[in-house]
Amino acid sequence: MNHQAFHVKQNSRLVPHNSIPSSEISIQNSNSIQTPQYHAEIILSHFSSAYQRSIHTDVEVFCDGHLISKAHRIVLAAFSTTLESVLRLHDFRNPVINLEIDSKITGVSANDLTAIINFFYSGKIRLSEDSIFNSFRSLGCPTVLSLLPQLEQGVNVELTMDYSSHSAFFESALERFSAEAAFYDCVLTFKNCSINCHRLVICAFSEILEEVLKLVTNCECVILDVNSIVGFRENGISRYVEESKIITAFIGFNPI
Repeated sequence: MNHQAFHVKQNSRLVPHNSIPSSEISIQNSNSIQTPQYHAEIILSHFSSAYQRSIHTDVEVFCDGHLISKAHRIVLAAFSTTLESVLRLHDFRNPVINLEIDSKITGVSANDLTAIINFFYSGKIRLSEDSIFNSFRSLGCPTVLSLLPQLEQGVNVELTMDYSSHSAFFESALERFSAEAAFYDCVLTFKNCSINCHRLVICAFSEILEEVLKLVTNCECVILDVNSIVGFRENGISRYVEESKIITAFIGFNPI
């Protein structure tokens, strides 16, 4: 792998978002949605919503010097083994990092890159050019690589992955990153322990902590003292969330 084709640079700018593609062809899972799958869908849906609104994004993706997307490094790392390898090479101290991709070396064009990043969040993509297949290979996208021999038989069709499976793959990557203490940007501290997590996962399941995190910007890692946050007043009534319930929510996947 040529990591020189994927590298970080220093300056950052704003970028407009492209719309997520619509769907026609669907690859479905016959199993009905179960509670763990629904939990995974909530997480990816929250990331997708944040992506479209540029909330808590922490990577700006450039292609040949042009800024084409603002995204979340944990999403890029989850769905692209190539980008995961590149992102792991750097000990980032800035809240927003800039990832430069050279289309001449990688064969990944700006249009393909934009479409594939949208696909990471939505599970939907229009296969409008032959180049998109090589771009998937170059980026190392596990959820699509096994399907390429079938997909390459047709061009200018729309592909929709089963959202339950797509989101479950993302959740599995989150669990792996959590075990490796990789790509987290939030630490929840309690009386006798702490949890490394991603702030958007927390926001997906706790309106209380989401309100707190709305106040935080331009910070590479947020440390939240839960004991000082969970007791607060709303409409004159004190509300408290048990420490054990919060721990269960983010480790055992039970929303609070």
